[in-house]
Amino acid sequence: MRNGIIQIRTAMKSTITTPDKLTTLRIEGSSGTYKIFSSFRPMESPAFVDAVDRKYNLAEIKNLSGGKGYFLVHLNREQQETIQEDLNAILCDSVPCLL
Repeated sequence: MRNGIIQIRTAMKSTITTPDKLTTLRIEGSSGTYKIFSSFRPMESPAFVDAVDRKYNLAEIKNLSGGKGYFLVHLNREQQETIQEDLNAILCDSVPCLL
């Protein structure tokens, strides 16, 4: 507790994988700032990027080596509680664009 305010930090490490195991998202973060690591390059899936941008405060997108990618998002409390379910739905809707 600081200055009478209780700070709650929820750390998360989670992985979402498509049923065919070809596409993976790894979510890491806490306190409203989350990194989403993808098994694909973000620029190769504009539908996924657009959906993430519409849903979250997308701060940064990067292509990483090995055909992978990275998203940095800032989430409010409600979004933090549903990020796994929401990203799973976004991923399932975007899979045809990734394959």
